[in-house]
Amino acid sequence: MATLPAPITATLWPALTGVSHQGPPQPVALHAVDLEKGELELDNRHHFRNVKELNAQWILTSDGEVIQSGKLEWDVPPQQRQRVTVPYEKPEVKPGVRYHLLVSFSLPAVTDWAEAGHEVAWEQFELPVILEEVEETTTENPVTLDETGDS
Repeated sequence: MATLPAPITATLWPALTGVSHQGPPQPVALHAVDLEKGELELDNRHHFRNVKELNAQWILTSDGEVIQSGKLEWDVPPQQRQRVTVPYEKPEVKPGVRYHLLVSFSLPAVTDWAEAGHEVAWEQFELPVILEEVEETTTENPVTLDETGDS
């Protein structure tokens, strides 16, 4: 008797239990190496296409607002991994603001299955920004506490 990899539901579809998946598989994967320097590891999962055959771009946002962007020209052959760098300038860090780096890849021309500009892969990273110095402020009237009476 054959065993199935997952239980079958009443609709005869496998019930995937305990499986975590964060989206469809992408032909290009990015992994953070050193985000402060913009360094990533690119995994070209294509079997026949170099990454340079795709349109690649990056966007740096500050609480969702675009503050920097640019195009990327990486040359990573099929089925290869390579360390790459996104040439962003470190933003002026503001307290309470979150910074994200988005890298995306799209088709440069029409194909049998999609229009030019169709996004085939993307990855977003939150930048590990830390305020290096906190400016100390003083007031002319310092706060004082007088304890009087019972509370």
